[in-house]
This record gives sequence, C-alpha cells and structure tokens, in this order.
Amino acid sequence: MLNIIKNGHLCQDDHFVMNTFQRIYFLFFTLIVASCVKVIIPPEEEFPLENLPDYEITTDTNISTGKTIYTITLNKKDILSQNLTDSISVLIQNLIIKGSVSDNDIYTIRDKILNIKNLDLSEAILTSLPEYAFFTNNKGLHKLDTIVLTDMITTIGKWAFADCISLKSINLPANIKIIEEFVFYNCTSIVTLSLPSKTETIKNSAFRDCINISQISIPSSVTSIGEYAFKDCQNIKEIKLPDNIISIDEGLLYNCFKLEKFIISAKAQYIGKNAFYFCSTIDSVSIPNSVESIGDRAFEGCSSLDYITIPETVKTVGAYAFFGCKNIENINFPDSTKVIQNGTFYDCTGLKSILLNEEITSIGNAAFFNCINLSEINIPKNVSYIGGLAFGGYLRLKKIFAYPQFPPNSNSQKIFGSLDKNSCLLKVAKGSIERYKEAYEWNEFSYISEIK
Repeated sequence: MLNIIKNGHLCQDDHFVMNTFQRIYFLFFTLIVASCVKVIIPPEEEFPLENLPDYEITTDTNISTGKTIYTITLNKKDILSQNLTDSISVLIQNLIIKGSVSDNDIYTIRDKILNIKNLDLSEAILTSLPEYAFFTNNKGLHKLDTIVLTDMITTIGKWAFADCISLKSINLPANIKIIEEFVFYNCTSIVTLSLPSKTETIKNSAFRDCINISQISIPSSVTSIGEYAFKDCQNIKEIKLPDNIISIDEGLLYNCFKLEKFIISAKAQYIGKNAFYFCSTIDSVSIPNSVESIGDRAFEGCSSLDYITIPETVKTVGAYAFFGCKNIENINFPDSTKVIQNGTFYDCTGLKSILLNEEITSIGNAAFFNCINLSEINIPKNVSYIGGLAFGGYLRLKKIFAYPQFPPNSNSQKIFGSLDKNSCLLKVAKGSIERYKEAYEWNEFSYISEIK
C-alpha cells in the first residue's frame, strides 16, 4: 500500500498502487524481451546486384605521398566511356578499377585517361587484356609508370603495352602461357622482368626495342621464341635459353651489343638469319652438336668474337654468316659443309688460317674478301667454282695451294682482285700446270708450280 499526500492530507490509494505496479512490470518485461532479440541485417555483398549503382567514383589521398587516388567501381561492363567525363579524366594520375571490366572499358582508359601514371587492376574482373590495350595510333600511354594486373588474366593481346615508354613495373599473372607479338615493344624504361613459370611461347618482337632491359628470366617451360624477340635490347648482358628451344630464330638478339654471354640450348637445330647480328661484345660461342644450319648473317658484326666451334653436324653456313668478325683467327669447316656461301668471312681481318674440308665444291662471291691476315689458302680438290672477289680486298697471300685438276670456274669474274700476283706463289695439282697457265686470271700469276 502506497501513502500519498493529497490536498495536504495523508491518504491511501489501492487503485493507484496497482496501476503503478503494472507499469513497472510491463517495463521490466519489455527490457527482458528486447535483450533477447537479435536484429539480422544482410551483409552488403548479399544485396542484389541490381540494387547497386552501375558506376561509382571516389577519391582518396595517400597521406605519405600526397597523391590523389581515384577508385572507379564498375558493376556493369561497357559503361566507363559514357560515365567518365573529360573534366575528371584529365585529373586522373593514379587509378584503381574494381568490378566488371570489358575490352571497351580498357580502351576508354587508353583513349581518355592520358595522364595516368599508376593503374591498379588487381580487383578488376577480367580474364584477358585485348590487343592494343594501351597502344593506339602508333602511340602508347607515355606516362604510365606502374600497372598491377589481376591474377584472373590468362591472355594478353599483341601490342598491349607497346610504346609505354615510362612503364617500369608490371606483374605478369601466373597463368600467362603466351607472350604475344610486340606486347612490350619500345617499353624503354623496363629494366628487369620475370616471365611466369607457365610461359610456353614468346612471339615475334615481343621485347623489341626495350633498350634498357638488362635482365630477363626465361622459365624452363618455354619451348619457342619468335623472330626478333629481343631485337635492340641493348643492355642485356647475359641470357640463357631453356633446353627445350630447338631453333634460334631470325634476329633473336639482333643488335644486342652489350651481350657478353649466351648459352645455346643443347637441343637447338637451327641458328637463324641475323640471330646475333652486331652482338659486338660477345667473345665466344659454343655451337652444340645438335645444330644443322647457321643462317645468313647469323654472327655478322660480332667484332669481339675470337672463338667459335662449328660441329660436324652443321651442313649449311649462310651468306655473310661471320661478316666483320674481326677477332676470329682460326676456323675449321666441318666435313658436312660442302658450300662456302657469298661473303661468309667477309672482312674477317684477324683470320690467319682456315681449314677447308675436301668435300667443298663451291666458294661464293667475296667469301674471304679483305681477310688481310691470311697468308696462305688451300683450295680443296672438289672445288669447281669460285665466285667474284672471293679472295679480293687487301689480301696479302703468299701461297695458294690449288688442288683441283681443272682451274675453278669464276664466270669471268676476278677471284683475287688486287692481289699482287707477282709475289704470291701458286702451287697446283700435279699434271694441271698447263691448264692453270691458260685459264682466265690464273695465268696472271708469275710463279706457278706443281704440288709435290
């Protein structure tokens, strides 16, 4: 019972007391129920996609660098071009792209965000980069410095990063198997690059004109490297090809003039045209017994090359193959080689001796042109043709041993050029002296005698 002061008098009110207890009980019960109830709010990712905006752009400032970072979220493909305004795109230098990305969205970045320096696609949903992704109208994104790719990507189209002259850093996703044509053409700021362990093919001119790349790691999984893949990579000093490579394709290391060491794979069968053209620092090459052919101008301009072995498996040595290899002093032609092509040893000014096998039948035009340190030469017995100026230039031959019974034909071309035939002794096969004395140009030698 509750005592209440009413009009200055103490009184008792049972009804009031009862109502008060009911109110207290109801409040207490409500608190207990409320404490037991769990309110469930669906997580953000469970909201239906159609309830999210198709396009959202936000900015943030990196406290340490002061850079403004733009984040664009795409919940629908092919919408970047219609939402990204010119007034915004010109401001973007650092960009993160999230969500669904199409080829057209990539091209929008290329065509509209011309000042971009850093691009992060690590949270983008895409499995391939299209051809010419960041290259158009013979020009790349010249300010792009760093790009981070999502691991979802399995293919990168040809010319994708061509002419991105400021690109220094890029991660190639683990599942990339093919490095496409011209994909890094003229990326002049890349210094080092590691290819994914699953890479199988490097296509033509993939790293052409990457003039500052000095180190590239090629995994053992690679079985094919295309023509001119490393052309004009002028700072590469050493490169090792995997053992699965069976051909050194045309122009592979063309004009890599700082290359000091190169290991040809043990299974290589072919060294292509211009493969080592003007690799002027390399001083030795060991050609494995698996090689059957050396292409035209394969070692042209390798001016420091002083040692090379040509194995018996080689059947063909191309025209001008060793043109300008000024430091080679000695070379043996294998028995399997029957023809010395045009200009093979043109301007090999250090060459002092060469052993030609008896199976050789033809010596091409200018084959030994300007080999000024050759003092004598043996012409094998089966040689029937010697081309014009084969021994031309400023040769100082003292002896020529001609073993063919009949003077080799030259199609009325001068074989010996300006050679002083009064001071060079010509020795010919027994019983052939009269034929040489009557043959064109051979008859100009003052001293002709038979080989004993």
